[in-house]
Amino acid sequence: MGGVEKLFEKIEGATPLEEPIGLLIPGINTVEELNRAEHANITKATSYYFLDKKNIINFKLNLATLYKVHKQMFDEVWEWAGTKRTKETAPVGVPVFKIDEELKQLVDDCNYWIEHKTYKPIEITARLHHKLVFIHPFRNGNGRWSRLVDMIIFYQLAKAYLIWPLDLNKETPFRKDYLKALYEADNGNYKFLISLREKIYSKSLD
Repeated sequence: MGGVEKLFEKIEGATPLEEPIGLLIPGINTVEELNRAEHANITKATSYYFLDKKNIINFKLNLATLYKVHKQMFDEVWEWAGTKRTKETAPVGVPVFKIDEELKQLVDDCNYWIEHKTYKPIEITARLHHKLVFIHPFRNGNGRWSRLVDMIIFYQLAKAYLIWPLDLNKETPFRKDYLKALYEADNGNYKFLISLREKIYSKSLD
């Protein structure tokens, strides 16, 4: 998880921010205020795609669109929105110099899976989602960004919704299952992530 997401792990209404470098909105002093601002920005980006389906239909999975989605999600809050990180984030994330190389390989792989129907849509997007988180291209917001990209591509392929819980930043049983599923995927086991997605997929059809 990125820095902002780490802050969210222990939200307490008025938790003060820690060095909000690049923050565009004056007067934000707490994590709660930042959370609200980011949520509004992300809602606007999500609406761009899901309230006008032609934006999903015309979405092409490539490096440019991956960076564009992150910018759309955070451009009203952070000056570095849509910009590749410049510092290492070990133990998470690939080295900075490999970010674009890894993203390009993922894009090529995913487009191949889609064209050749290598996996079912729910597994294609599970693999895409996990690898986006694993690469960790941005300073913050990688998890939320990967989930929106996931939702866009899944809708393209299945014409159905995956609806991720809004409270994934909070310590809930679902969050624990989600983190476990990503950990298992790190080791090549996608069973847990696919199973988790099947739960929210079935709910999204209700």
